Amino acid sequence: MRRLSRTIVVGAAVIALTACSERTPLGPNATASDATNTLAHPASTNIIGHSVSVRTGNGAPSGGHYTLNIIGVDRNKTAPMTGDNGHRIFVPLWGNPKIMLSEGPDFAVLDANGTDGEAAFELPNPDPNGTGTTVYSVFARALGTPGGKSLTTTCAIDPFDGSEVCSMITLTLERGKGKSTFDNVSKYLLYIYADINGDGVLDRVGLFDGGLQGYFWDYDNLGLKLAQLRFYDCSTTVPVATDPNGPQTSGCLK
Repeated sequence: MRRLSRTIVVGAAVIALTACSERTPLGPNATASDATNTLAHPASTNIIGHSVSVRTGNGAPSGGHYTLNIIGVDRNKTAPMTGDNGHRIFVPLWGNPKIMLSEGPDFAVLDANGTDGEAAFELPNPDPNGTGTTVYSVFARALGTPGGKSLTTTCAIDPFDGSEVCSMITLTLERGKGKSTFDNVSKYLLYIYADINGDGVLDRVGLFDGGLQGYFWDYDNLGLKLAQLRFYDCSTTVPVATDPNGPQTSGCLK
């Protein structure tokens, strides 16, 4: 099956995202300080605070967020990093590791060492009702030395035959010259667009949908030093199943 890809070059232009929707808190554990727009939770700093729908100078929404840095390194890590939860994952500067995804109430790095081929990250279910509108959104940008890029595809395992099912759209982050800005990449990292049942028609499956299992990001690094992801408490409506390259609408920015 041919994979369709859309390249997002993170460069000097600020991406204009429009449309508004109500922000949805992330689960029963989510609390936040609306006055300061900071992360706030009595037991964890990994909960997203309420985002303000205002664009910042780097193209991202203002307000509380969880940051995950995917760092490309030229030497493998040897120290134990299971349960390290340092808001970063190390991957080979040139290589193709998997970032295994598991559902949980918070955002947390479970295994920060992807230089051995596999890292692990926990995040909430982004679309528990399967409507195509997320309860949080993901923004991304490329940082580091100009010239590197990464390709990230969301995949899972078909429980019936054990085969890998990967999305037909791939997120490409490329570090160009000049200022890097964020883009809303929710449809790339939170959904799989693929023909799941073999009827020749594309389906749209959100992370942790019960029809698939063993969700992961296939991260193909081609010299990118840093891919920075931010998770915000604002909704994004992604394209319908049959139009994966269509536009998203978001309540994250005005």
